[in-house]
Amino acid sequence: MKSLIIFITFLICVTSFAQDDRSEWIDLLKSNVQKESKNLIKQNLELTSEQAKVFWPIYDEYDQALAEITNERLQNISEYMVNYNDLDSAKAESLLRKALDLDQKKLDVQNKYYEKFIAILPPTVVGRFFQLDQYIELLIHLQRSENIPLIQLKSTN
Repeated sequence: MKSLIIFITFLICVTSFAQDDRSEWIDLLKSNVQKESKNLIKQNLELTSEQAKVFWPIYDEYDQALAEITNERLQNISEYMVNYNDLDSAKAESLLRKALDLDQKKLDVQNKYYEKFIAILPPTVVGRFFQLDQYIELLIHLQRSENIPLIQLKSTN
């Protein structure tokens, strides 16, 4: 849990950096989150050596699958930010549809890897892993949301 607090502090610090250079911030956030996520899971999952041998290769596949979705999500956010001042209804709908499709894609990956994890680990370990994964994801969403303005409502939309 101490590591989670340190990670939250890191995300808050990165937020202030982000105000100056968004693309550098996104690259830094992606690289640090991937590294720190694995460390946080390692520290809090408490796997036996036998469990670790089978868990980590599958986790790396899972992480890679989610990284691809994260890249798509960041592209979608970037497109929103580029179009923010001139966002019309059609573009807003397109971006929203893409965001929802990415949410479903992430859920599909989680379900796929749930089956892989549950086949090799006790349900309590799998449950704890997905709790940790969700905590980390919530922190990332919170940090990301702080830097994304709400859609401007225009009377002509």
